[in-house]
Amino acid sequence: MILLLLIGGAVVLALLASFLYLRHRFRLPLPQVEGTAEIVGLKEQVEIIRDRWGVPHIYAAGLEDLFFAQGYVQAQDRLWQMELNRRLANGRLSEIFGKAAFESDRFVRTVGIARAAANDLSCLSPESRSLLDAYARGVNTYIDGNSRKLPLEFILLGFKPEPWQPLDTLAWIKMQAWQLSANWATELLNAALVGKVGPERAARLFGGYPQDNPVILAEQKVIQAAEQVLEAFRNVESWFPADALSGRSNSWAVRGRRSVTGKALFAYDPHLGLTMPCLWHACHLVCPDLEATGATFPGVPGVVVGHNAKITFGFTTSLADVQDLYLERFNPKDTLEYKYRGKWRKAERIFEEIRVKGEKESRRVEVILTRHGPAVGGLLRIESDAKNLRFALRWAGSEGSDPIEAVLRMDQAGSWSEFCAAIALWGTPSQNALYADRLGNIGYALTGRVPIREKGIGLTPVPGWNDEYEWKDWIPWEKMPREYNPKGGYLITANNQVVGREYPYYVGLGTANGNRAARIEELLLAKKRLSLEDFARMQVDLHSEPGRRFAALVTSLAGGILKQGALASDQAMAGAALELLKGWRGEMAPDSAAAAVYAVSEYYAKRTVFEPWLGDLTDFYCGSGLQPLSSISHYMDYSHLVLLDILEQDDGSWLMIPEGQRRSREQVLAVSLKNALCFLSRQGGAHPDRWKYGGFHKAWFNHPIGSRKPFNLIFNPKPVPYGGSADTIWQCPPLRTVPPRKGSSYSAGWRHLVDFADLDKALWIHATGQSGHPASKHYKDFLPLWSAGQYHPMLWSRKRVEAEAETRLVLKPAG
Repeated sequence: MILLLLIGGAVVLALLASFLYLRHRFRLPLPQVEGTAEIVGLKEQVEIIRDRWGVPHIYAAGLEDLFFAQGYVQAQDRLWQMELNRRLANGRLSEIFGKAAFESDRFVRTVGIARAAANDLSCLSPESRSLLDAYARGVNTYIDGNSRKLPLEFILLGFKPEPWQPLDTLAWIKMQAWQLSANWATELLNAALVGKVGPERAARLFGGYPQDNPVILAEQKVIQAAEQVLEAFRNVESWFPADALSGRSNSWAVRGRRSVTGKALFAYDPHLGLTMPCLWHACHLVCPDLEATGATFPGVPGVVVGHNAKITFGFTTSLADVQDLYLERFNPKDTLEYKYRGKWRKAERIFEEIRVKGEKESRRVEVILTRHGPAVGGLLRIESDAKNLRFALRWAGSEGSDPIEAVLRMDQAGSWSEFCAAIALWGTPSQNALYADRLGNIGYALTGRVPIREKGIGLTPVPGWNDEYEWKDWIPWEKMPREYNPKGGYLITANNQVVGREYPYYVGLGTANGNRAARIEELLLAKKRLSLEDFARMQVDLHSEPGRRFAALVTSLAGGILKQGALASDQAMAGAALELLKGWRGEMAPDSAAAAVYAVSEYYAKRTVFEPWLGDLTDFYCGSGLQPLSSISHYMDYSHLVLLDILEQDDGSWLMIPEGQRRSREQVLAVSLKNALCFLSRQGGAHPDRWKYGGFHKAWFNHPIGSRKPFNLIFNPKPVPYGGSADTIWQCPPLRTVPPRKGSSYSAGWRHLVDFADLDKALWIHATGQSGHPASKHYKDFLPLWSAGQYHPMLWSRKRVEAEAETRLVLKPAG
């Protein structure tokens, strides 16, 4: 008995010791945020005050020390995320994740993100290089001093981080630029659609920017490009073998005369992928030569979005067309030769060595570089089967620029002219830059290099064997679209059409559909004067106008829909579901039963109408991405509008199936509703009034290691029910599968609001928390606020910072 008690006691002690060790190991990576630390490399003392939301306010005596300290602080909070970012951008994920990451690495190495970053490195000014070096030294000082208390991810994966290099920062900037420049994949899908259904039907599927939706340059008229689209599609059909192919953000501002305080108001919420931790890291930087607060990407110094004492700024993706696919004819007798002007030209060949965890030998990837750029065959889910033809990619991002100087000058700018001079230095990605200042002025400018083409509008791949479709220059900066203090007193960017018919240069037709911009404009015009509280409500608005129209159409046809045989056994449930839509005004709230019925019914209606025509292209047309690093396509914004147009017009040419059998609208909608009822009843029970959109529509915040059990319990917060659609101001992707894929979501991961009447009352939130350490209380403390549409202060004055201080760390020069 005594022996059993002793054994039992020993087991308990062993379990307790294990628990205490694991708890210690779990908390060990938490960084020092209090007291004093002596640091080699600093010129003068730096003070870092973290407020009760975990935001660092960094006070330094000079720019180099400021950037050094920002690198040190970002490494404290997000070292693992920085490591992941640079490995993704440099194509080195396979080294730590194994063969599962090889296709991502092959893709990135082939398109040349690191090669493009090296071009930027050669373009840096001496000051930019000095500050980027200082930032890297700050990161490396933290790594060197904490090699025994690295973040948990390094321990689990069994490796230590290499020193941070300036090229790593530039590579991550290029990676972001790449992910915001998606036209090349759309070109391929457009060509595939032409091959599948012909140019006329493909042009109809392309849709068009709604005539009544806003253009950013408000005095210009919407571009109606149907004839240009059809011509482009007919051209690609004429030279491209028919069987050769077999898969966003808001900002607005009002002038002082439109606000209740008499000062300019500004709102910004970029829509990027939801990750754990969040893509954004908030910070406040202060030294005699610069003071700015806002956010940047971990791994990138400065403040990318936010404000200083005089101006505020934010960027939305312009979706300008800065990529083209060229079809190159390669020599069947020499695979390194391709045709240009009737002669064979030698391509450059390089080899990328990719090390894969668990494999003894590196995998060797051949990259062929043409005069237009890398040959990219084999990287997409749609490929060319034509012999001796290969796609080559030209991308504006391959050209060098100095993004560090652009950010620095922007953070220091005190006027519209200084802001424009700063963003003129920006190469890629092309962005809609929105501006407001303390004097009540507002402004808009399109940034980045946008090509001028000899011919064509970049909607499909074009021949590369002559100069017919070459880029001849960039749109000159002085002629880029911009607006300053418009007559209406407001500016809106929501990835909508930038320019109208009056603008002399082609920018692109790949913009979003403008429904978010139209809703923002509607709400801005609903009141004579607006407040920051009005802006806050707008940022979380969930109204879908296409949803309201779809529901109105369905309920107007309810009698005929219920008579269809597809619903013969579901009359009661179908009637109840249709009754929900009858009183629905298009609000995509997470607790809405009507929103659930609409979202799933519309998804199945798209499948029912388009799948007979598009076959294996249907997923891509309905919004799924073609390339490994993007989960969405351009048609996410248009396929449901094309569907709605077909149904509202009762367009029999699309309601029939290719074999010629006619289907009525009522038949199509009955089948769609039947499928929706099957899913919703399985998911939410037999009573439609108890269904909830958020029951299956969730925001996922997945950590790469959290994809494997039981690590999900450590790294991943529970998915959050949320509302919205592609057309709501609080945006999210439409349903691309039913049930929705787990872990694939994007939304407004960062929101900020500024009223120049009092910068201490500026508001912001990002989706997760400031820390990347699961043991930190700031790992996911923002999530409840974010999901509820709430904010916290963006502290500015030293007095407010001191009042909300949680910790204080002083970095002193060693020796």
